[in-house]
Amino acid sequence: MGGVIIFFILATIRAIIIAASPIIGMVRDNPEIFNGPNRIEDETEFLFLLAEQTSDFQRSDVKGLSAEESQSTAVLALLQRAGPQAIGCLLLWLTGAICYLVFFHTLWAQIQDDPTVRFSPAVIVALHFVPVGIGIVGGMLATVSPAIILLANFASLIAWYVILFITYWKLADHMEKYHQRQGIAGHQVSSGLALAFCIMQVAAIIPFLGGLVALAGFVVWFIVVFQLKNSANDIINHKMKLEQTGNPPVRSHFEIQN
Repeated sequence: MGGVIIFFILATIRAIIIAASPIIGMVRDNPEIFNGPNRIEDETEFLFLLAEQTSDFQRSDVKGLSAEESQSTAVLALLQRAGPQAIGCLLLWLTGAICYLVFFHTLWAQIQDDPTVRFSPAVIVALHFVPVGIGIVGGMLATVSPAIILLANFASLIAWYVILFITYWKLADHMEKYHQRQGIAGHQVSSGLALAFCIMQVAAIIPFLGGLVALAGFVVWFIVVFQLKNSANDIINHKMKLEQTGNPPVRSHFEIQN
């Protein structure tokens, strides 16, 4: 899990630097753009200044072009400059995402001998790609109707929330019951806290208060993640002790009936 945190933090810092550096330079070289009689209210002018700050873009390049063509030329210049930098940020993010999926694949793998668990580690990993797939399909069909992309984004968000509840809350609930049934003494994860984290993620979309809720949820996320990790370690150690002593794991009432 340390890899997830490190790579996501590095990707975030790099993204902030990529986005903030040209804006800071633009404001430094043009302090009048936000106030005074020369205040710039035209977004095209703002885009031109940003393109001039970050690339070889010149206003003479778009002389005689329409407003849309001028904006497209400035955006293209920005992308050509920021593209290589953004690739590094994307690679860091992808590495963090891979570590994240490996982490939860490992956690779910520890409780597969519980007959009440309905999700395999591979299914949990595959579910995380569902919102991405919905977004891609929505983008491909956006030319048919603008409403499709809105519906796709909404469906993708709902899918992500459902997966979030499964990944954290159901996992915590399974681990909590696994500890109780097997009589494992050690670190136990709180399914209630995991549920609270998931609810906080949903509530983070609330205007104004969402930022505070997201910040509180980030703190709770740390606690839940380390509870899950410690609980999984205790389960692994418990299974190793049973293998060494030759004792079978405790069977649940469900297993006895079947």
